Amino acid sequence: MTTNDAFGRNLSAWLHEDAEHHVPDHLDEVLARSVATRQRPAWSSLERWLPMDLTTRVSAFTLPWPGRVLLIAALLLALVGLAVLAVGSRQQRLPAPFGPAANGLIGTWSDGDIYLSEPDGSQSRAVVTGPTDDLAPFFSRDGTRFAFLRQTAPDQHLLMLAAADGSDVRPLLDTPLTSADWFDWSPTDDRLAVVHTLEGKRVLSIVDVEAGTLQTLGLRGLEVDNSVYWRPPNGTELVFSARPVAGEPGSVGIYSIRADGSGLTIIAPVLTGPAVYNELDVSPDGSTLSYWNWEDDDSADGKGGHIHLLDIASGVDQRVTFDQTSSEETGMRYLPNGTHVILNRGDGSMTQLMVAPLDLSEPGRLIGPKTSIQSEVGWAISPDGATISHDVGGDVGGTDVFIDVATGLVETRPDRLALMGSWQRRVP
Repeated sequence: MTTNDAFGRNLSAWLHEDAEHHVPDHLDEVLARSVATRQRPAWSSLERWLPMDLTTRVSAFTLPWPGRVLLIAALLLALVGLAVLAVGSRQQRLPAPFGPAANGLIGTWSDGDIYLSEPDGSQSRAVVTGPTDDLAPFFSRDGTRFAFLRQTAPDQHLLMLAAADGSDVRPLLDTPLTSADWFDWSPTDDRLAVVHTLEGKRVLSIVDVEAGTLQTLGLRGLEVDNSVYWRPPNGTELVFSARPVAGEPGSVGIYSIRADGSGLTIIAPVLTGPAVYNELDVSPDGSTLSYWNWEDDDSADGKGGHIHLLDIASGVDQRVTFDQTSSEETGMRYLPNGTHVILNRGDGSMTQLMVAPLDLSEPGRLIGPKTSIQSEVGWAISPDGATISHDVGGDVGGTDVFIDVATGLVETRPDRLALMGSWQRRVP
């Protein structure tokens, strides 16, 4: 800052000149003037008699006291409303039904009880217990609840529902289903597609979760396989494999149908063979589905397992090979990102998981342990696509590991996870 000497001198001179015309220079004149001036009456200075705060300015727009109380109450209610809205919005944040999601709880079962574990498999605890025989917990796509089966007889199961933490257990249907060993949540989680046996035939039914009703779809005599999926992204139709003639396992086609039972369409022709249209899977965007067939090839024995990609809209079917040196490739699954896949790569008597780009732009990469081609192997992909839960033997005591998809690192998995149901999806 710089000083302005002229401004200071001028201000001082003005103050002195102004004072000369208002205040007498001598004490005598001051006293004379004060004696001649009357005091203000008492009523004109209420602060002398009443407690008043002279340091507070009263605005002309200040509300009277009742109005201020109402204003404060209104502000408090508004703040509470905003807080409730904020909490509610956090509670309503749910993962998308398809594509990558954060890893949540792992649902498993053992000895008739349902267990939940942390995403890394730790802290396993029983959440549905008692004398009932419960199995196969399967989380809804939004991760808020899970369905499971409660066995009531050797071939009879009640379809049950529980909150994500295992509370609020209730039956979805009043009566048990026969051989109900496949179910899939709709994208909106308000329905379940269930495969079960009715009058000696495998059928497809839709369960309304809130109403607790079951509608068996009319499939013109088709016998349904355990490969039924709601087609992403909106689930207006289901895709499935089925047999035109009941009891003929070697004759299979792939079909689609709307959830109300209309629009039954064949999307892949009926094939006959020892193993055709196996292990269907649908891409996260719903454009293609994958399967494998046991079919002719150029190998020494002239046969092998081969993966196919089927464009659902056009019906174009393409056989793909991810590793030209493999003896067979089976069981392909799309990773949640939709750009990569996991598959079983066979090499004579052994098999191993392989991760590969869907567009075949680079060679596949082997991950996890090698297992005998005769072994019963099960594996599941985590919601974020970064981990594979892998088990051999299909029971407690088998080889149970987690496999890091990026690095191939293998870690021992807690034994309790041997009978794995599903992996909860959470918001990333």
